[in-house]
Amino acid sequence: MLSNPRLLQPVRVHYKNRAMPHHGKCGVVVIVGKGRPRNHGVQLEDGTRTVVPAGNLVPVKETPQALGTD
Repeated sequence: MLSNPRLLQPVRVHYKNRAMPHHGKCGVVVIVGKGRPRNHGVQLEDGTRTVVPAGNLVPVKETPQALGTD
């Protein structure tokens, strides 16, 4: 799990409850939360931006294609 992500770092959203709406989706960190609670803004591959708690992010090696960073 990732608790201190960097800006534009590729991540995958992972929840313990697999019924959560964004579980398993990949994206990049666009907002890094500094206060409490530590929530971060993630732009998913489909263009949706969502807020994810810090403990629910997993780093990935490949960059999502939706951002055009090939």
